[in-house]
Amino acid sequence: MKELKSNKVAGMTAAGWMIVIAVVLFFVYIAIKLIPAYIEYSNIKSLTVSVKQLGVANTSRANIIDKFKMKLGFARISFLKKDNYRVEEDKTGKYLVVDYDKKIDMFGNVFVLIEFDHKQKL
Repeated sequence: MKELKSNKVAGMTAAGWMIVIAVVLFFVYIAIKLIPAYIEYSNIKSLTVSVKQLGVANTSRANIIDKFKMKLGFARISFLKKDNYRVEEDKTGKYLVVDYDKKIDMFGNVFVLIEFDHKQKL
């Protein structure tokens, strides 16, 4: 009997690996650009919780805003403007509302716009 030699090629070529690496690096680049924005948002959420823990629910709106501004200063968060946070009140109580947009430059003239919105019951 004759033995059949099979020269089967298995695996990816160098071009295939380059495409896979390029796709992976693209997603890593996006993550590197976006993660800091979400870390900032997490810090702002924790600041609203710390304002709640001060027990300011029965104080004036101006006092609540002053306490939040003080916390923002300690955390060195300066990009939030006065229009980005407010105190709202309804039947269930007072809320500290923070909403802002973050525009992140990706590459060239491509940007990512992320809208953050957090409502903390006081």
